[in-house]
Amino acid sequence: MALLKKKNHTNFILGMILGVGTALGLVAGQWEEIPYYWQGAKGQWEILSHSRPILEVLEDPAVTPKEKERLKVVLQAQAVAISEMDYPDDIGYTTYAKLDRPQVSWVVVASHPLAIKAYLRCYPVLGCLSYRGYFKREEAEAFARELDSKGYDTFIRPVQAYSTLGWFEDPVVSPMLEGSALDLVRTVIHEQGHRIVFAPGDTNFNESFASFLELEGTRRYLNRLNDPRMKNRLAAQVADEQRFQAILERGRAKLISLYAADLGVDEKRSAKQQIFREMVQDYQNQKKYFKVWVPAGWFKGGMNNAHLVALGQYTTYVQAFAALLKECGGDFPRFYIAAQKLAQAPPDQRAARLDLLNTSQTTAHDG
Repeated sequence: MALLKKKNHTNFILGMILGVGTALGLVAGQWEEIPYYWQGAKGQWEILSHSRPILEVLEDPAVTPKEKERLKVVLQAQAVAISEMDYPDDIGYTTYAKLDRPQVSWVVVASHPLAIKAYLRCYPVLGCLSYRGYFKREEAEAFARELDSKGYDTFIRPVQAYSTLGWFEDPVVSPMLEGSALDLVRTVIHEQGHRIVFAPGDTNFNESFASFLELEGTRRYLNRLNDPRMKNRLAAQVADEQRFQAILERGRAKLISLYAADLGVDEKRSAKQQIFREMVQDYQNQKKYFKVWVPAGWFKGGMNNAHLVALGQYTTYVQAFAALLKECGGDFPRFYIAAQKLAQAPPDQRAARLDLLNTSQTTAHDG
């Protein structure tokens, strides 16, 4: 669940916005979206134009030892995903782009102010997504201000990796290499997982699917590496993430109850702020238990519904996919076929099936 760490990544589909995205926007009559598609085209082209084959980069004496070490980790992580999780053998990162910034892009998430309900923007082919990305921070901030003026809760976060779902040959970008080797492994397996199964218009499905594969693949990578220190660190990371998620889930439950109550708007707004203050206090009471990842940044500057929407994108159906893999006897090809069938199902049927899988996994844990 790499969203929960400082490095943040997302299935932020900017690649499609190149010429194909612009053309589809025109065909669909989305004239007002052309500037957005164009900024994406320029940003994606910048990345592609700076990319070089990784094998060439590894032989370049001007490249730093740290970069080379991290790029070797990328290749090793992909090899494990291919051999142990049946990732396609042509899915890997084969090029590297060194950028002049610590983030590749910025994503805006928004929510209704009195419901944990994502603000959606719809695109050709991809469907309606609960986030919107920009290659320039000031453009993300301008869009967030626009939504703020309309009364939405908003949240901007930096992105250090994304997937174009096979529209382009995604390069490894230098922001991906800034964190630990463990974080890099998680990112690689997560982002490449997006290319296996994608449900248009269902962000929670797509990110939960990739988050599940992320942890499954990282555990397999560490088993092959046989490094007890890194295994312990992953276990501590996951425990910290689950503790953080539990804090937010307790607050979410209170907010859902509040928003459904027969109260006036002003009364709900006041009670909403109190619940978020209680969430901050909940964190303060528990922060001593966090071992390797301290989510203090999430509680600074004020939280709102958009933060909860963003978290839910990565966590809602992780347990459902764990249950689905069990149903498939641990066989990844069967699992991918089953996940693809879910991706192609009508949204209400897909959600019902995933909710049932979530319940079965929770019940199994309780037992």
